[in-house]
Amino acid sequence: MNISFGVKVDIEKDAWNIWQACNRVSHGVDWSKRAEPEVIENVAGKTETEAYAWLLPYLEHKYQKLDILVLADKLQSELMPEYPKVVEVIERITQKPFHLQNVTLFLTTFNRCPYDSEKGYVWIYYKYDKNKIINTLLHELLHFQFHHYYEDDLQDKVSDSEWEAIKEGMTVILNDDLANWTGHKEITYSIYEDFAKEILELWHGKADRQFDKFVAEAVELVKKHNFT
Repeated sequence: MNISFGVKVDIEKDAWNIWQACNRVSHGVDWSKRAEPEVIENVAGKTETEAYAWLLPYLEHKYQKLDILVLADKLQSELMPEYPKVVEVIERITQKPFHLQNVTLFLTTFNRCPYDSEKGYVWIYYKYDKNKIINTLLHELLHFQFHHYYEDDLQDKVSDSEWEAIKEGMTVILNDDLANWTGHKEITYSIYEDFAKEILELWHGKADRQFDKFVAEAVELVKKHNFT
């Protein structure tokens, strides 16, 4: 089993997350509404270079106040014993080996958690406690598996919006494992809520829970929805 895992601080990756959040809408969410007024003023509508000129000094000051490197070390110690179980759950659900050699969590000061499935990167909001981070890890690693094993096959079968709906909506199938582990529950984006309820019914209705069949039926189910 892959147990290569780390929590890191990277100021430029944090700045990128803030800049992206203040300049885009995704999954029906205007992320800029989570930003403080001074961040909006200096980042929204700015180029990446312009935004970084303000963001990097801003974040350096914030990191000092937070003692963020100490926080990263603390989370590393708390999460490392949990990570093998995270991988076990993902492999059991998807019925496929977890394919990445390394997974890295980057702490971010903005309440948005994007990911890079090819590099195994996940951005984690620094205010999250251990259980919330476990929840987020499961969520994102399920995305990683879906990208790796199904993206090529589904490329010509679903639209971009349908792909996003399946990917995000299916995370509710994690609830069975989360209930007795972290106490958290998957809450999908509001745009996908109705579809996610149907996805969960589909998952619970499968006695054998073959993940390949589940994905194939989710593809048929998503065609009944409009996510625009």
